[in-house]
Amino acid sequence: MTRFRFSLHKQLLTSMVVRDITARYKGSWGGLFWAVANPVLLMLVYYFVFSMIFQVRLPELYDGREAPFAGFIFAGLIVYFMFSEVLLRSSTLISDNTNYVKKVVFPLEIIPPVMVLGAAFNLLVSLGILILFLLISGHALTPAILVLPLVLIPYLLFLAGLSWLISALSVYVRDVGYVAGFIATAMMFLSPVFYALQSVPESFQSVMLLNPMTHFIEAFRYCVIGGMVPEGKILLILWAIAVMTFLLGYGFFQRVRHGFADIL
Repeated sequence: MTRFRFSLHKQLLTSMVVRDITARYKGSWGGLFWAVANPVLLMLVYYFVFSMIFQVRLPELYDGREAPFAGFIFAGLIVYFMFSEVLLRSSTLISDNTNYVKKVVFPLEIIPPVMVLGAAFNLLVSLGILILFLLISGHALTPAILVLPLVLIPYLLFLAGLSWLISALSVYVRDVGYVAGFIATAMMFLSPVFYALQSVPESFQSVMLLNPMTHFIEAFRYCVIGGMVPEGKILLILWAIAVMTFLLGYGFFQRVRHGFADIL
């Protein structure tokens, strides 16, 4: 049923994603230029602070393969920023699109995926900047980066499910926005964004593994920074988390969507 509905509205989904991306930079002088400029400037700042000033070096995390600390941090932030954007925007997503809610024939279920795919555009641009930085800094890429879609696709499914869940719940419980803001900030430090999972005391590592973001960030770094293919067990965990969240979020959204118009 889910596959049928999305294939039916494929053209609408595509046009709305394009509009979501262009609307982010509409009215600015630079336009889409900022989609590239922002991650470039951020990457330069990280390189200057961590590599030039503090001269931080990573421990041997990936079988002795050395990696620039600025790239390591930026890789974690790429994944985190998309999560944070989806979480925060989802808390007001339906109320911001009340005009669609009032339309009986409009497929409301595509609104969260549109927002997720729009955020994915920024992730891909930042990934391109990261790869360019690694090449310039002499950090050779490996064929493991070809496995990256097996990490990013479940990440998109996970965020789509999360967006359905948060956006639907926020219509009935307005406090969700405040909770989402706290979670977005807390997850920056509770996820291995600025540090490696291996550097966490073993007694806390098992707790951090309960955080889905830990698995996605670590797997992303394995492919791009570590030049290693994540273990099959890790990929299986990613897909299990993604599918469960996707189905749970979609099911909940479809179950409660009929009351949106009455509340909004």
